[in-house]
Amino acid sequence: MKDLNWKLILIQIFNFIVFFLILLKLLYKPVKKVLSERKEKIQSDLENAQKNKEEAKILLEKQKEIYQEAHKKSEFLIQDSIKEGSLLTKKMMEEAKTVSKEMIEKAKKEIEESKKKALDDIKKTIFDTSIEISKKVISKELEIEKVQKTLNQDLSQKLEAELGIKK
Repeated sequence: MKDLNWKLILIQIFNFIVFFLILLKLLYKPVKKVLSERKEKIQSDLENAQKNKEEAKILLEKQKEIYQEAHKKSEFLIQDSIKEGSLLTKKMMEEAKTVSKEMIEKAKKEIEESKKKALDDIKKTIFDTSIEISKKVISKELEIEKVQKTLNQDLSQKLEAELGIKK
């Protein structure tokens, strides 16, 4: 079995540790910041969606109240005049239903649009973050490969020179 070159092993271990610390120093904080911003954006979008949902519930309750009021008015009008009351009741019921349906549809559309916008924003943020991380990793890998190649050449030359002297 050949003798292990402990100097070379220690240098490789040291190079690995330095490389790891450089990557940790350069990439950890930006990635953590991007993820934190993304989390805050998602949380904000979820809060907005919840707020829109609550507003829709309030609008729905108001529409129920309007519907109930219309129903009471229609009963009162029926008592005053059966013929007139029946026509007004039909008209008011139709209007109340139409308004409530429109408001419900509008609220549903707003919620759906908010949800879609939030998802689109999340997708865009994820895509942009992925691109940025890829760019940084690729550029760092290219720089590290150049440094490693230079170090390996220098180390090879020194080893050859030392071996040549010892022979």
